[in-house]
Amino acid sequence: MWYNYIDIAFSPYGEYWRQMRKICILELLSAKNVRSFDYIRKDEASRLVESIRASSGRPINLTEKTFLFTSAITCRAAFGQVLKDRETLISLLKEAVVLAGGFDMADLFPSLKILNVINWNKYKLLKMRSKMDAILDRLN
Repeated sequence: MWYNYIDIAFSPYGEYWRQMRKICILELLSAKNVRSFDYIRKDEASRLVESIRASSGRPINLTEKTFLFTSAITCRAAFGQVLKDRETLISLLKEAVVLAGGFDMADLFPSLKILNVINWNKYKLLKMRSKMDAILDRLN
């Protein structure tokens, strides 16, 4: 899906995947690193409470708020800053989740290249990837 399946989320199980998993567990998800992101969680929680308070009696979509909350924490922990294009990146991630979780006939018949043209999912993902790359390239 992204970058020829070399990321940890979509790479096939094997030696490369095991090494990526080991790096994530030992480096990214160590207890010390998780504790170091405490200020991010607290700041994003206060932003969430403030956005709920600002709705002042109007109905809110709690699923949407929760998704934005967790995505904001993940982005800040990964990139070390509040992104200017945070909403755009999060909406692209949501769209990617929908596309990846949906049914795609081309997955059943990968040899039939015409199926990618018919439903455009592959092209939507490639366009989405270029938009995400542009956002990530603007990081300092």
